[in-house]
Amino acid sequence: MRGATRRILLPVCKFWNSNVSLKKNTGVVNQKIVEICVIAAWIMVSSKHLTFFIVLFIALASCKGFETNTVSEVSLVETSDTVCFNITPDVRTYNHSFQVFTDRDGKEYATFLNRKTAQIFMYDITGGEPVKVVNYHKEGPDGIGVVYSHYMKSWNEFLIPGQNRTIYILDSCATIREKMDFSQVEGVTGFESYAFNPFVIIGDTLFSYQSVRRGENHGIQDSPTEIALNLKTKEFVHSPNLESEEIKNYEIGKVETQSEVSDLNKCFNGKSLVYSYAYNEDLIVMSMDFKDISYKKAVSKYIGKLKIPDFPESMDFDERRRQFCTNPYYGRIVYDPYRKYYYRFAYPRTELENHTESWYDLTQSGRNEFSIIILDEDLNVIGETMFPRDRFRSNLYFVCKDGFYISCNHYKNPGYTDDAFQFVKFEVKGK
Repeated sequence: MRGATRRILLPVCKFWNSNVSLKKNTGVVNQKIVEICVIAAWIMVSSKHLTFFIVLFIALASCKGFETNTVSEVSLVETSDTVCFNITPDVRTYNHSFQVFTDRDGKEYATFLNRKTAQIFMYDITGGEPVKVVNYHKEGPDGIGVVYSHYMKSWNEFLIPGQNRTIYILDSCATIREKMDFSQVEGVTGFESYAFNPFVIIGDTLFSYQSVRRGENHGIQDSPTEIALNLKTKEFVHSPNLESEEIKNYEIGKVETQSEVSDLNKCFNGKSLVYSYAYNEDLIVMSMDFKDISYKKAVSKYIGKLKIPDFPESMDFDERRRQFCTNPYYGRIVYDPYRKYYYRFAYPRTELENHTESWYDLTQSGRNEFSIIILDEDLNVIGETMFPRDRFRSNLYFVCKDGFYISCNHYKNPGYTDDAFQFVKFEVKGK
C-alpha cells in the first residue's frame, strides 16, 4: 500500500508545487482541480482503484479548466538603437512633461515643456532634430503664470493646466484661445498632464487625475481619483476614489504624508484607464464611464510584502527624502499599444552607498535601482527585468511605433550630459 500511495501522490504533489509556483508568478491557478486530484488520489489508493484514478487524473489534466495563463518568461533587452535630443543650457534634463505627439499623417514627435524658459519644444522623434518651439507668456494679456505640464492636441492647440484649478488652451502663437476656471467649483481639485498622469481626450471629454483633497473637512474618502470634463459644456463627472482602505485609514490626520503614500500613476489602453498606486500590489482598471472597476495582481519578485512606511510628524525633510529613495514601492504604469504590453516600474529596497547623495538629483533621476514588470494585454505578468544601478532613469521614457525608449540621463551615469535628452531602445525578448 505504501508503494502505491507513493507512486500516485508523488506526481500529484509535484503538480501541486508547480501550480503554487505558477500562482506566484502569474496569479493564476486552478486550485479546485488540484484539490480534487489529491482527494481522488487518497480515495482511489484506499479503495485500490488505481486504474480508475489514473483515468480520472488524465481526464482532468486534459480538460480546458486545467488551462492557465502561463507564458514563457520574457525580459526587456537593451538594443544598440538610441535617440538624442540636443537642448540649450537653459533646458534641464530633469523634466516630467516629456510626451509623444502624433499628427494627422501618423508622424511622431517628442514634445516637452520647459518651465524656466516658458517654452514648449517639439522634436522629430526618429532623428532627434528640433522642429518647433512655442514661447508662451507668464504675464500680460496672454500670461498663464508658472505652469508645469502640458498636452499637445494638435499643432495649433495646446492644453496647459494652470494654477488654481484652471486650464488654458493656447494656439501655436501662444495666444490664449480659452481659459477654463474651476477655482470656485466644488468637486474639482486641480489638473495636471505629466507623462505619468497625462490628459486623455476622447471626443469632447477630457479625463484628468484629481489630486487628494487636503484638510480636515475633505478627507481622502470623498476625494475622486479622476474627473471626466466636457470641454464644451464644462459639465463634469467624478469617479470613485480608488485608494485602498489601508491608505485611506493611514492618511486620516496625516496630511503631510499624502504625497509619499498616495503616489498614483496611470495610462490609457484605448478603452480603459489603468492605475498603479505606490503601495498597492494590484493594478486597477476603470472603464471610461467610471462604472466598471477591476483589480489585477502585478507583483514584483524583487519586492516582498509591501509595507507602508511610517512618516512621523517629527521627521525632517532629508530623512523623508532618504526614505523615499530607499523604501520599496511601485511606480509608473506604461501601455505599449504597438506591441500590446504593459510596463510597471518597481523599486526594491535600496541601500545607499554613502550618505552624501543629493536627494534632489537622486529623486529626479528616479532612484538608484528599479525593475520593470512586463505584462501582456490581459495584464498577466510575463516577466520582469532588473536594470543596472545608476545608469537609466525610471521617470523619463517614451513609447513610439519604433519601440520603448528609456533615458540614460541618470546623474550618476558616467556618460551623463546636460546638453541632451538621451534615450536607449529596449525590446521584449523571450528566454
